[in-house]
Amino acid sequence: MATFTHGNYEVFYLLYGEEAAPCICFINGLSMRTAHWMPMIENLCGSGFRVLVFDMLGQGSSDKPVLDSDFDDNACMLAGILDSLGIEQAYVSGISYGGVVALKFPILFPEKCRGMIPISTFSEIDGQLF
Repeated sequence: MATFTHGNYEVFYLLYGEEAAPCICFINGLSMRTAHWMPMIENLCGSGFRVLVFDMLGQGSSDKPVLDSDFDDNACMLAGILDSLGIEQAYVSGISYGGVVALKFPILFPEKCRGMIPISTFSEIDGQLF
């Protein structure tokens, strides 16, 4: 089982596809887990993409601490996973809560974001949006 250590916790992830292929990362909504992305994983890998999925803390196979993380912390978690895998840039896509993380990711890590695909999400109003 592939895991990444974020703080004191283990975050479960799966990585599919060829190493040289462009990477797209899917970020779960609150009640999701990595397996929900499987139909997209198969199609995208067959179309020449590398696909990364992970369970945020509290989800699926990741640790389930008393949660106090926020959107920024989850974006930092993704950046750490990408760094640990040697992935310099990725497309990020998230649904619902994960969509907000996908919106935050290029604000916090513009050099790591190749593109963004938010799905059925919402946005916080922060200083940059004003």
